[in-house]
Amino acid sequence: MLLAGIIPGPKEPQNTDPYIQLVVEEILNLNGTEMYDAFKDESLELQANISLHILDYPGQNKVFHCQGAGAYSGCAYCTQSGDYSKNLDKMIYLGHRRFLPQNDMLRSNHKDFPTKGVCKGGPPQPKTQEYIDEANGTYLSLSTKAQQVKHCRETGCKGPNSLRKLTNHDRYNNTPVEPMHTIKNISERMVHLISGISDSSKVREEEYSRDRFVPLGIVRVDIEKGLPTAKFRLSKNELVIANQRSHLICTPHGFDWSPVEIFKRSTHLKSVRWMYVLSSGILKFCIRGLLGSFQRKTLYELCDIVSLLVAESVDVNQLDAIEYRVHRVLSLIERDFPVTVLVIMLHLLHHLPMFIRRFGPVYGFWMFPVERFNSWISKRALNRRFPEATVLESNRMLELS
Repeated sequence: MLLAGIIPGPKEPQNTDPYIQLVVEEILNLNGTEMYDAFKDESLELQANISLHILDYPGQNKVFHCQGAGAYSGCAYCTQSGDYSKNLDKMIYLGHRRFLPQNDMLRSNHKDFPTKGVCKGGPPQPKTQEYIDEANGTYLSLSTKAQQVKHCRETGCKGPNSLRKLTNHDRYNNTPVEPMHTIKNISERMVHLISGISDSSKVREEEYSRDRFVPLGIVRVDIEKGLPTAKFRLSKNELVIANQRSHLICTPHGFDWSPVEIFKRSTHLKSVRWMYVLSSGILKFCIRGLLGSFQRKTLYELCDIVSLLVAESVDVNQLDAIEYRVHRVLSLIERDFPVTVLVIMLHLLHHLPMFIRRFGPVYGFWMFPVERFNSWISKRALNRRFPEATVLESNRMLELS
């Protein structure tokens, strides 16, 4: 059974448990049911369970009762703690070097990273199902709302959900990082940063407070005079060149891309096209010879890694090398770009190779087919008051025609 979606009504529900409970009860009723196998000519006892969850980050937090990006522990897979930035008014995730081997040279760099020191710590502890159950149990045992809010921000857990009633349910192993939205978010953030769309006085103030990217003679950002040039951002002339190149890109027939200036604020791309910006070498072509040398090389490496991650086939013997390259390129992004891009979605890329090893290439668990099917359903919901009825009626008329 493939559960593509649930139509709760005209408004998004705050709690998905009442809808998921129906699926849970059906699975519990099926467990232990005696069935007949006609091929083997024998009876068998049916065992049902959920083998895979395909959820984007907000959906994952809603289904599994997690705090999300606002928590100090917003990652569903490890205990890496975030740092709240007052200048940026958001949680950022530093310490990408923790995932690297102890003998990696980037660990000994004590000058160029935001933390300004040698990285000696090992990888963060994984959030196994045992860890999640313990955190949820502690949440329920707390007597006051203030204690629960504090615990929730520290662990990211807001109590058990309906799916935990299933005996063999394992959120940690059966809920992969969703590649479509993760890569789209990373691609969009990096392009908007280097084009100056997301660069601001607050971004510069945060970097200057960490003694990074400080031009000579600059003490603080003067908004009236404009932001000074930086190696991580395209200059005005470079921006014109990059947009000209992006507009000249030609692709084969059937490739979902049309000429567009991707470095403009008004440009809006679909998720698949944001993925192509990295995976198909479009960004590499547009920034060739532009930006600072380290920044350009880091973006080149990011494009190469994304291309490997979204490939139709993956050599299992190369997965360890790919995983190392993922850890390394994220550490390079932390070194060469402002901390404003170090959000939870960038951190989640650390865990994607683990699920490629478990479930195979990403096209088996990304949300492109699910999103397309939901779009197909939405176009047939002609009456918002009775969406289910109109979807069924529209589908019936389509089949008859």
